[in-house]
Amino acid sequence: MESKRYLNSEPVETNGNPALIGSRQPIRYSVVIPAYNAERYLEKLAPWLASMALRRNTEVIVIDDGSTDSTAAVLNGIAGLKLLRLAANQGPAAARNAGAQAASGAVLIFFDADTLPASDALDRIETWDHQHPHEDALIGSYCAHPEAITTVSRFKNLFHRFVHQQGKTYASTFWTGCGVIRSERFRQLGGFDTVLYRRPSIEDIELGMRLVEAGGTIRLDRELVVSHRKRWALWELIKTDVWQRGVPWTHLCLRSQKMQNDLNLRWDHRLSVTLVGLAAAAMVSGVTGWVPGTAALGLVVVSLSAVCVLNRRFYAYLVDVGGPWFALKSIPLHWLYCAYCSIAFGLGILTYPWVRKRHQRSVGHVKSRYDNLLSPKNNTEG
Repeated sequence: MESKRYLNSEPVETNGNPALIGSRQPIRYSVVIPAYNAERYLEKLAPWLASMALRRNTEVIVIDDGSTDSTAAVLNGIAGLKLLRLAANQGPAAARNAGAQAASGAVLIFFDADTLPASDALDRIETWDHQHPHEDALIGSYCAHPEAITTVSRFKNLFHRFVHQQGKTYASTFWTGCGVIRSERFRQLGGFDTVLYRRPSIEDIELGMRLVEAGGTIRLDRELVVSHRKRWALWELIKTDVWQRGVPWTHLCLRSQKMQNDLNLRWDHRLSVTLVGLAAAAMVSGVTGWVPGTAALGLVVVSLSAVCVLNRRFYAYLVDVGGPWFALKSIPLHWLYCAYCSIAFGLGILTYPWVRKRHQRSVGHVKSRYDNLLSPKNNTEG
């Protein structure tokens, strides 16, 4: 198998269902899911995978990205599933590229292993495919009722959902938590960038930016939803948002010299980050005596009041979904989010000179890097 030269993977293993051999329609849709140590999520995801594997004109490909738990053993028990096992953990960008290479469908559908798609997800995707054949990609949203009910996890998921629900019909970024792209367009773009993104990061956002810059379109379907099942710890969330999202996203904006007024980069989000950063600076200045305490306190009150006005619809949404007490607990988390986003932006600016050359090399060679990997002649098994 030629792809092993690039992927260092074992051949694709297909848990074939003899009853289906010769009875399936030609494959149109390829569901691609990377899984790394995802055993804890598979108990609920496995029935959905099994049902999708039996669906007409659909195949399901799961890439075991070098897991050290029982992920592969659980997946082996699902009839009709294509299981691709990578010898070592290479990150979700490389795993999804491997899945795309093994795919037969004209439409690639990406989900994460820690999500559970809604029962009508594939139907909505198929409707989009038929009704909008000239559009290149589609993204969805998290649902309003995530499985993890801790305050931090609910806040994170509901904030993500609210941002997507308020987004433009045609988005400027891609999202692999629930994202669809036509396979021909994916190959033309060169797939996900595995040079810049060797661990979970913003590889989907970067792909979407390249797609839009190439004249492609990405539709946002607010009713296409998945349930996010990840349980966030506060420190884990901060570390992820800063180093795996905020800093590389700043690098990406500096590289492209663009900051789209959409989703997380909308003007009100950016202004909120600025105001919370100003409030934090005022607090430090007041405590250290650089600014008189009364003046510092006044600046903090004015800045945070402005943040509340800017985000009044989001805070009202938190009340509607989780109740007043949940909203009261979540508002300080939102302020904290804005504070560490301002830190991530500063760190991104400071570190960009060290990564600029790597970004430039990536832009210049991403197409040639993946041409062979994703070419139709290598899209074979065995």
